[in-house]
Amino acid sequence: FYLSFWTRRCNFLKVRWGVLDFKDREVLDEPRPGFKGFVRTSPVTNKPEIHSKGSKRYFKMYMVSLPLTIGCLYFAFLTMTFTLALQDYCQEFYLCRASPLA
Repeated sequence: FYLSFWTRRCNFLKVRWGVLDFKDREVLDEPRPGFKGFVRTSPVTNKPEIHSKGSKRYFKMYMVSLPLTIGCLYFAFLTMTFTLALQDYCQEFYLCRASPLA
């Protein structure tokens, strides 16, 4: 079961990344077509390879996730403020009315 799931997942990712028609050897020799980076010497194999800076990738990720997180926190703060104000209003409204049974 796990092996068939893993094969389906690999094929799904190949289609998604656009490398379905690549052979296994081609994947090792050349980067995929959409990959952007600079050439550097690999510290492991001492061969030239295309490398992408992690800081650039993280910068893009943070520029999307940070505003989204701040927006969600702002929405939660507004919801909490509205709920507390509504609770205060309801308490004032119902406590100020004289109950006929009291």
